[in-house]
Parts: sequence; structure tokens; C-alpha cells
Amino acid sequence: MIGLFRDCEEKYNKRINQLLVTKKSNGATGSGIVFHEGVAAYRQLRKQLTPVELAFNGGLFKLRESYKREMPPEFTTELSPCPDERRSLLNLERIFEAFVNYEELQKFEYLYIEQSMAVSLGSIERPDCVWDIVYAGIVDAILKQQGLVFVDDLKTTTMAISQPYKDGFRLSQAMKGYIVGMKAILKEEIYGAMISLAWFQKEGKAGGKAKPVSEYFHTVPLTFTPEQLEEWHSNTLRTINKIIIASEQNEWQLAFSSACTYYNGCTFKEVCWSTPGSRERVLEMDFKRATWTPLEEVRSKDVSEEEWKRLLIKRSIGGDDE
Repeated sequence: MIGLFRDCEEKYNKRINQLLVTKKSNGATGSGIVFHEGVAAYRQLRKQLTPVELAFNGGLFKLRESYKREMPPEFTTELSPCPDERRSLLNLERIFEAFVNYEELQKFEYLYIEQSMAVSLGSIERPDCVWDIVYAGIVDAILKQQGLVFVDDLKTTTMAISQPYKDGFRLSQAMKGYIVGMKAILKEEIYGAMISLAWFQKEGKAGGKAKPVSEYFHTVPLTFTPEQLEEWHSNTLRTINKIIIASEQNEWQLAFSSACTYYNGCTFKEVCWSTPGSRERVLEMDFKRATWTPLEEVRSKDVSEEEWKRLLIKRSIGGDDE
């Protein structure tokens, strides 16, 4: 979420503080969750030394159950064609099977799956109080390869996985944070991070020139020096200090930059390109409030207006949710 603030303060405010999410969905978020849950189930079973075929079946069952729950209705109905073949259940099953085959070739030893972490980064002094800063997150997996321990982050994308795309992860602040956090928790050396990439693409025509599904996956290893990790620590505290100041002043800068357009564009772009006086109306029509609880079975939960009002009261009087 720190990266969200760096991209655009107002987007951070709307998503984190106001819990706003779009009512529209193209299945992108849902399909990513579906694939993650299938892979996590497969990895957990393999960690328990379950045979590959049984672990695959367990992961596939989880993927199918998650698909019913997480995908928009137009993706699960049998009354009309799937609006995006790349994210159809049949295609995700095809990619998942190939991913399992790919991952087996990597000879990973799974140490922890979907491991939560919370580590102190120190404190920030403000005029009226001192903030104790705890950096928290969830790591997709901690795994070992050739005797070296890595934190692993599974990424799904419909973008072509080019070398510049992979090189972009060398700047990943999240991966540095995962390494710092897991080192503190596990009390052992973390060699580096690993990005496990899966490309969501529909199956090519027989005899065509489309990539075989075995080439949809890439593993990107990342290593960072102690100086880079220390730089991450100090840089993160500076960003958190800015978040605290913005919260105290209730002033959030709109980026109006490339952050509005990269990938498929910011969720809130239609709000920001509207006139200031009409933005609340756009939010009322096109957005809802929802929490994000990645360790629970249902990861996204809608928040009613009554629940939202109660949450605001708790925040205003310094309750548990502050």
C-alpha cells in the first residue's frame, strides 16, 4: 500500500482510507485471486510431500471453487460466452496444469505458504505523539532452491512478459520489504526474492504460431545488497511520514501523471477526469466500499453504509480501527 501512496496520494486516500472499489469488473482482479488460491493449495500439499498428481488435483479443486466465488457473474454463467477467453475457467485450468508442470521442474522445497509477517521499522515522532511503525504483509511463499532460501511472489499478467518487464522488478520495493521482514521473523539468511510470472493468454489455434503454454511462465530471481535493504528501510519511513502528515492535514495530492494510465488505467480515472463538483456523484454511482482480508476465505468483503458510519465513529474517537 506504500507504493499506492507513492503513485497517487488521492488514490491511496480513496482505497485505503475510504475503502472505495469499483462496482465494475473485467475479471482481472478475480482471476488473479483464483490462480493464487489454486497455486497456494497445490504448494501447501507439496510442502506436506503429497504426490504431484494429488497436489495438482487439490489445487485444481481450490481454483474451481475460488472461480465460482471471485469472478463476476458474466464469467460463470452458461447462458452467454465468456467475455474474456484469457480468464475463462477452462483456460485458467489449462494454464494451472502447465504451471504445475513448470514448477515441478524448478525442484523447489516449500518452507512456508502464504506466510504473514509484521516487523517493527522503528518510530516516527510527530508534534503530538510518537508513531510506532510496523511493516506488515503476506508473502506468497518461502522456498528453497539449491540450498538457498528465497521469498517468492506470484504474479499473473495478460501483458507480454518481455525482458524490460522482468527488469522492472529489480526496483521492487515490496520484494525488499519481504526480505527484511522474513529475515527478522525466521532468524535466518534470506538469499533473495523470486518473482514467479504466469501469463494469461488464450489458447492458440492448432498449427498456428502462438507460444506453447509451457512458455507462459518465467522465474525472475532478485538479490539485494545490505546497503539496498537499508536504503529501503529509510525510504519507507520517509514515505510513511508523508502519509501521516497527509492524514493529519487531510490533504491528498492528485497525481495527474502516468499513474493514471499505466496497465489498464487507474480505477479512479473516470472520477478524476470529471469536474470536481461532480466527483461525489460518480463515486456514488460507480463505486462501493469493501475491505481486503487476504488471509480469510473470502478476501474482499463489501461494507454497508451503516458499517462505514460505525467505522468512522470508531476512528474519530480513537477506537480499535484507528
